[in-house]
Amino acid sequence: MNTPPNPQPSQIFQTLDRTAAYPYRRSEYLRRYAWLVIQATLYRLPLPRAYGWRRFWLRCFGAKLGTAAAVHSTTHIL
Repeated sequence: MNTPPNPQPSQIFQTLDRTAAYPYRRSEYLRRYAWLVIQATLYRLPLPRAYGWRRFWLRCFGAKLGTAAAVHSTTHIL
């Protein structure tokens, strides 16, 4: 009976130290930080039925929403 040779430890275990320290472009980090600031301030304004206001900010950051989407101020989006 032929058995395959034992694999080397480097073939079995993933080495996480080889990943890039910053895998995204600088502009992506700036966009994410800007969204965190907007979400903590303007997005959370306690205006009654401000769904259009929140849809506007979400679309500015690339979200695709329906025209009647009701997004509440307590929604957390990453």
